[in-house]
Amino acid sequence: MHWLGKRIARAQREFGMFATGDRVLVALSGGKDSSALLHVLTTWARTSGLELVIGAVHVEVAGAPRRREVLRKLADGAGVELAFTAFTPDPAGPGPDGRTTHPCFRCGRLRREALLRFAADHGWTCVALGHHLDDDAETVLMNQLYRGEIRGLAPVRAYADGRLRVVRPLIMAEERELADLARGFATEPFACACPDGRPEPPDSARQAIKAFLRSLGREATLARRHLQRLGQRERRP
Repeated sequence: MHWLGKRIARAQREFGMFATGDRVLVALSGGKDSSALLHVLTTWARTSGLELVIGAVHVEVAGAPRRREVLRKLADGAGVELAFTAFTPDPAGPGPDGRTTHPCFRCGRLRREALLRFAADHGWTCVALGHHLDDDAETVLMNQLYRGEIRGLAPVRAYADGRLRVVRPLIMAEERELADLARGFATEPFACACPDGRPEPPDSARQAIKAFLRSLGREATLARRHLQRLGQRERRP
């Protein structure tokens, strides 16, 4: 908890994620990343001097089995209020560009839209996501190999003319650090919430990138940090 708090403090210094008085909504899935984020962020906020208000929300799939008991225990353990919102999956619908995409990608887009809509409607100024260093490095490498561009995850991104920000407070933390912390929580890997079951996975390329970075052994962490710095350098003017 102590070292992950330092990771958030560093991200705050570099990217200015939070401002005094922000109302921060943590997107809580119940997995290790979002569960660790909720606990570390609430602990760090108490000593940050920023007077943050922190809450959590879980985005449900309409018609899918609910997991509210486990999620409420996680939120109670962090001392925050938990809300729920939902969206209806569209397994056959086109994406924003009119093209038909993989159901998992469409589900993710609808989930994000429901999350941002809930945050805006209820006066939250920040939405905090549980992405970490590994996610960022993998994204940079994937974009280089498959899109010919150098771009990672945005630590801070503004929406609604700047009234709402999406932030990634654990962007400096390694996945293994979150896994170590999450072992102390009542987390569980939730199965796919798609009412029709998960189709063929769309992220085989990401899994290959993840496996490659892990194969580097002791050099993996250094490689991830280099990739992250490369992605962030390209993002800055």
